Amino acid sequence: IALDHAGGSHGVRAEEFLARLQVPGDRPVAVLSGGQQQRLAIARAVAPGNPVILYDEPTSGLDVATATDVANLIRETHEQFGRTSIVVTHDYASLARIADRILLLNHRTKVLEDVPRADWDRLGELIGRPPEAPAVMPEAALAARVLLSLRRQAEASGQFVEDLLMLPAVLLPRWKSPRWGLCYARYYLLLVAGPSACLYIAAASAILGYVAQDFVFRYLPFRQFSEPLLVENLLHATGFSLFRFLVPILATLLIAARSGAAVAADVGSRSWGNRLDAMRSIGANPDRLLRTPILYAFLIGTPLLSLLGYFIAAFSAGFAFLLTHPELGLSFWDSHFHKELLSQTGTWYNGSGWLAGKLLSCAAGIAVIAWRQGSGAKLSTEDISRGVTRTILWSTLFVLSVHFLFSFYEFEAKR
Repeated sequence: IALDHAGGSHGVRAEEFLARLQVPGDRPVAVLSGGQQQRLAIARAVAPGNPVILYDEPTSGLDVATATDVANLIRETHEQFGRTSIVVTHDYASLARIADRILLLNHRTKVLEDVPRADWDRLGELIGRPPEAPAVMPEAALAARVLLSLRRQAEASGQFVEDLLMLPAVLLPRWKSPRWGLCYARYYLLLVAGPSACLYIAAASAILGYVAQDFVFRYLPFRQFSEPLLVENLLHATGFSLFRFLVPILATLLIAARSGAAVAADVGSRSWGNRLDAMRSIGANPDRLLRTPILYAFLIGTPLLSLLGYFIAAFSAGFAFLLTHPELGLSFWDSHFHKELLSQTGTWYNGSGWLAGKLLSCAAGIAVIAWRQGSGAKLSTEDISRGVTRTILWSTLFVLSVHFLFSFYEFEAKR
């Protein structure tokens, strides 16, 4: 990814680049040793061709021998690739020996001070003890937390509205590397509307179609008298209701709960593992490389899943009708079930425009909520869980609000 997002031309393939830094390319990152992971991190930093490389605690969590190897690697990388290297660290014992210059952040004056080379052996003494945290009164701390919570809620609401207004710009695939943009688009489309999502929607729609068709006849008042007179009208109503609002409401709610949570968890884990920051450091802006594919995944996946849900519900409704009215046959059911939906031109079902508006509005809202909840700062796995929970809550509420608002204008009583 870093090489594909590097500015200008580069003649080094990823395999050759990793080989130069002695990073194994035949195994997952999770099984690499601490030193190998540090080498991989350095490779990612060097690959985009940035003139300055900033190392933040590169020896953190490593033993003395591995820390020494990483320090030597930083020096070798600096000399081999000719990049300015800035190391921020508390491990001056391992890294001071490779430095050309040392700056000390004075915690009293908040100023960077140049340390003479003669004093490099006294860095521990010069740093001194860290300052003590100021005492905070409980009342003041509680008030500050309440104000901070209110401010965050206001900022989140404003950010959501801003994200909705910026959707046309987000739809533009402004990818430095179209290859990786399409790769992530495929990944998120499968995450949103993959086989498991299709099975999820199909199962729920089959139940809905069967119940809707069976119950409308089973619990009809004075069935033996009214059913012969109303059977055609009841089929009209069942087909209309399944296509126009029953299946769309069910499908979008399930998509919000299942796919919205999946995307929020995926993006949240990337945020928690600092992978979003890593993407920014190599010039791959996640707002473009991830958010745009996520939006397209929902805008494409939601109508497809809803359409699948309707066909499954219609098939299930036809099966239920055959069980109760075998003498009328499937052709009778088909001609009346779709009568209110067939238009004069025969190209699209009646109300397809309203349906598309509802589905696309729901899809855009779910995508924005899932991205916003997932991409926020994550300090622990609990933050990821909270993001998923909030995504389910707010996206389902948004979906219900969209269908509620559309119902005021979509359905008009015939005069």
